[in-house]
Amino acid sequence: MTARQCTEKHTYTITGPAGETLASTTNGPKLAWVHWADAGAQALDLTAAHPDGAVCLPETRAARALLPHGPYNTRKQARTDGRPLRDAIDAANPHDDPMTDAIRDAARKAAADYVTGRLTRLGVELGEFDQRVAAWLADWEPEVVAVVLGWAVRARDAGRDAAARQ
Repeated sequence: MTARQCTEKHTYTITGPAGETLASTTNGPKLAWVHWADAGAQALDLTAAHPDGAVCLPETRAARALLPHGPYNTRKQARTDGRPLRDAIDAANPHDDPMTDAIRDAARKAAADYVTGRLTRLGVELGEFDQRVAAWLADWEPEVVAVVLGWAVRARDAGRDAAARQ
């Protein structure tokens, strides 16, 4: 985790796709992570702010490092972050029935919807070919998908951090 350079008390705020506050806590970044997990697929960003409301970049980066989006050093880490995709796929066959074409198609659609939904919430505009590639990506193991989505999240965060420094 990034070393903190700020000793002020912070408010950790988790926002959704429309900028709405999904959760807020002053009890530290680990509790913010719990709120992030509870917010599920709706969570889009996490920021740490000083009591005056100014965003604290070092603390925000340190808190974001606790969130599920890498970087990954092991397959096990990626497997943990790929769990929501696995859950979406499993929901297509909740009774673990024998695999049929209908169940396979429902699982593929659920996986593709998960990937395109995550990309859209990150602000990625998807064309028709983008959506086909996202559906293709969704056929890979959830760990692979977690890594690729993690790249998108980290690239977005790096761009925000660079813009905030200017």
